[in-house]
Amino acid sequence: MWTLLLNRYVLGGLAIAALIGFLAYQKHGYDNRLRAEGAAPYIAAIEKQKVEAQALLDSEIAKNTALSKQWAEYARKADDDYAKQIADIRARGNSARGVRLYGCGPSGGSPAASGKDSGESQDSATAGQLSDRTTQFLVAQATRADEVHTYAVTCHEYVKSRSIRQSLRGTP
Repeated sequence: MWTLLLNRYVLGGLAIAALIGFLAYQKHGYDNRLRAEGAAPYIAAIEKQKVEAQALLDSEIAKNTALSKQWAEYARKADDDYAKQIADIRARGNSARGVRLYGCGPSGGSPAASGKDSGESQDSATAGQLSDRTTQFLVAQATRADEVHTYAVTCHEYVKSRSIRQSLRGTP
């Protein structure tokens, strides 16, 4: 008898537990539907913002890509201009190899430069003429000074501009 009574209560308890579980599951689904219906305007707004943000991101990426290409072109042009200027300066220096430089001469120079104490006689055509080595040195130094000047001017132009972005866009 106890067995029958026990089985009846166990079966009833299991049926009640199953019913409670089913009702909880249904309520959860109902709550989710209500939550989704109440949140639908917010979800739509979020989706709209995501689309707008993606469009803005794509726009900015396109702008940055264009600026990057402009900057690369600007840098290439600046490098080419600088290289051309340096090549011109070096060509001038190379063309000056046959140039003869003259010092202050016998009247204002040192005795060694005028040839008085060296025992060498200098004619009027070579009087005060610097040696080939000295001439090459001075021409090389003048060429190097021109190169440094060109580099300094290029750097100054770069620093003088307020920013690369403004100079590329043409805004003050």
